[in-house]
Amino acid sequence: VFSVPPKMSAATPASCSPTGSALSRFKHHANIVHSVAFSADGKHVATSSSDPTVAIVDVATGAVLHTMTHHTDSVYSVAFAPNGRTLATGSIDSTVCVVDVATGAPYRSAFLWNILWP
Repeated sequence: VFSVPPKMSAATPASCSPTGSALSRFKHHANIVHSVAFSADGKHVATSSSDPTVAIVDVATGAVLHTMTHHTDSVYSVAFAPNGRTLATGSIDSTVCVVDVATGAPYRSAFLWNILWP
């Protein structure tokens, strides 16, 4: 659930300021961004890309806290745990990884047999 900041209407896109300009631009990926997720407390945003990296960014400063390169192909999904301490990532390389948000280090990784593509 997103709350509407003061001086913005519910019709204003969440990524824009009241004047319509971008609030922030993240330029830390070298290729297409496939997924974006905000932590429940709103302090972090995770992004995934075809480059194939995952980044955890501090929302307040825009600083990249961690860039993870544990996947070998495009990363199509990122999702924070409700407590915000772990992040799950999923890639076309048929792996899912659970990452420690504080350090960027993988906790666990699992290979999933891909039944959709021969």
